[in-house]
Amino acid sequence: MESSPRRNPHPVTFKYRVERSNIFGSIKRPVAKAYLRSKEDEWLPCFMYIDSGADFTLIPYKLGLSLGFEMEREVREVYGVGGGIPIVVKSMEMKLGDMPMSVRVGWSLPELPRAEARGVLWTIRNFQT
Repeated sequence: MESSPRRNPHPVTFKYRVERSNIFGSIKRPVAKAYLRSKEDEWLPCFMYIDSGADFTLIPYKLGLSLGFEMEREVREVYGVGGGIPIVVKSMEMKLGDMPMSVRVGWSLPELPRAEARGVLWTIRNFQT
């Protein structure tokens, strides 16, 4: 069954930023200007890479702090090309163009030592009989 193509009533345009790659030299990466809502109800602008295959948006640690994120007990680890990093899953409001949306993001915790992130699980495993 064929359906008629639908036009997006909220088009979002983005540009390509030329960046340096150690492997490929000069490459163009797609970026879009997004706005993230802080706990103080302010829309903070930021530029984000466009990745249509991403499972979620990854927010750097310092940006999360400026948005008012707070640490929680449930730290998870996600893996990519560079290996694993600890994250905390958060819900927040984001705006692309004039379209606001509720999104889940992974707040990366690179400053958290790996031993601390895994310490509780390691302790439980090593003391079980």
